[in-house]
Amino acid sequence: MAVVTVCAVAAAGCGDGGEDSTGGTGGGPGVTPGLWVGSFEAADGAGWDLCLYVNETGDALQAAISCGIQGGPFSIDLVVQDTGADPNGEACSFDVQTNDSITIRSDGSFAFQNDDGVITSRIEGQFAGGSASGSARASGLPIIESCFLEAWTAAPANP
Repeated sequence: MAVVTVCAVAAAGCGDGGEDSTGGTGGGPGVTPGLWVGSFEAADGAGWDLCLYVNETGDALQAAISCGIQGGPFSIDLVVQDTGADPNGEACSFDVQTNDSITIRSDGSFAFQNDDGVITSRIEGQFAGGSASGSARASGLPIIESCFLEAWTAAPANP
């Protein structure tokens, strides 16, 4: 198992952060503002936790104190513990956090990528009604090179 922490919090010196939010004017139809959460826990303790914070107008993810699995405030905080898969199919772990504002495109999709010169992390997703789903990846990791979380899901914390 390999564990890596990837973050894009400029104030903490974790790289410059970055945003991949081309196209659209933002705000997918029906994106509920506020905290969105998701998690999965296996019997052996492996799993993942996620929080996303949608701004009041529903057109961007923005940093908020309420979104912070490992501190915060974050706009995205994803912790993957032994539920990612490396190129050999072995379990692996990684984290992705940012306090950047991330545009939610008019179709409800978003993407964030951070490259600190060593590790590149990416999370992408889609809001659809009362749920969101997507995937995440970290590459350039020591020992295993990459780790991929095939699917995550989230819903409003206070529907």
